[in-house]
Amino acid sequence: MASIFDPFLKQTEFYWSSTRNITAMTEMLSASIHGAMKLSGEATRFFSERMREDMDTAKHLSTCRTGEDVFRTGSAFFDNAVRAYADETAKMVHLAADATAATCRPMEDRTKEALHSVAGIPKHNGMFA
Repeated sequence: MASIFDPFLKQTEFYWSSTRNITAMTEMLSASIHGAMKLSGEATRFFSERMREDMDTAKHLSTCRTGEDVFRTGSAFFDNAVRAYADETAKMVHLAADATAATCRPMEDRTKEALHSVAGIPKHNGMFA
């Protein structure tokens, strides 16, 4: 029995289109995982560095002899931490934006391909109003 989809969804075309869709989704998943790994690696690197700096500050505080030394050490630590977190936030936002773009790219390409394919369907084939 004929269906309204027969003119442009022949079995071989359907399989080809489905395969292309699955390929695009697989590429998206791969890009997503790669992006998540980069974000995770960067977060681990940053927190390790912060932990080292925290320990260095604690060691330095233990050698302070005056309130002024404690204040300077604490102030320097706080200033450095604020700058480090601000810089890291910017870096993570860029990594996340890059990961998002890479994740979406395969489906954007597939959508262009599908739209090009649909554009080739004759307008008066009984499918479109």
